[in-house]
Amino acid sequence: MKFKTHLTFGLFLTYAEVQNKFLFILFVMLGSGLPDIDNASSKLGSKIWPLSKLIEIFLGHRGIFHSIWLIILIPGIVYLYLSKIYGIALFIGYFSHVLMDGFTKKGVNFLNPLLSLFSFNLAFIRFPSPYCFLGFLMLLFPDKNPCCNQNNP
Repeated sequence: MKFKTHLTFGLFLTYAEVQNKFLFILFVMLGSGLPDIDNASSKLGSKIWPLSKLIEIFLGHRGIFHSIWLIILIPGIVYLYLSKIYGIALFIGYFSHVLMDGFTKKGVNFLNPLLSLFSFNLAFIRFPSPYCFLGFLMLLFPDKNPCCNQNNP
């Protein structure tokens, strides 16, 4: 799945009341790109090419970086040692990335490396662009949609 798709979905989930919305959104954006650090040709992977290439060679793409273990571990470290709210933001971005990859044909092995048999694939749902998917989400969650919020003047 493309970086723009992950970013769009991650940003959709940032309707939170936080003190520093800029940093919150920055952590969501970081989380939405972080799982693809295991792909040297991804947006983030290409920025840190030597490291991402080594990860890709030894762990493979959509391996442990797309598993429940790192969805919990990486944001958990931020939550415990940096800031609870930014740990939550990183979790939102990271989890949304892995969830969105579940919509692709390849799917995601959620319990990698423990169980290689369990993966989820939601590819039966197709959207022509990330913006169509965002529109679909806005229909599902009208209370999160700023256009439909009755509290706006």
